[in-house]
Amino acid sequence: MRLLRNKANFDILEGFLSELLHEDFKIKQILESEGNKETEDDKFNRVDILVENKNGELVIVEIQNTREAAFLCPNRTRWLRNWFDSTGR
Repeated sequence: MRLLRNKANFDILEGFLSELLHEDFKIKQILESEGNKETEDDKFNRVDILVENKNGELVIVEIQNTREAAFLCPNRTRWLRNWFDSTGR
């Protein structure tokens, strides 16, 4: 997550968010971040980012980076697929 704290990399993250959410975003600031590393397999990082859309609305986006063996379980996958279908994305 060190990558996210560097303003030189904000363009990459803005592009990622814009493609993922089908809306243009501009990063305003990093609000909060945390991480832990008790063992090599137990790594967790989280960062909250304040972004602004083209309408001037401010949105807080939380990005998490963790190792998950089964992150997309069938129920979560089904929910995501239904959400994308219902929003036309």
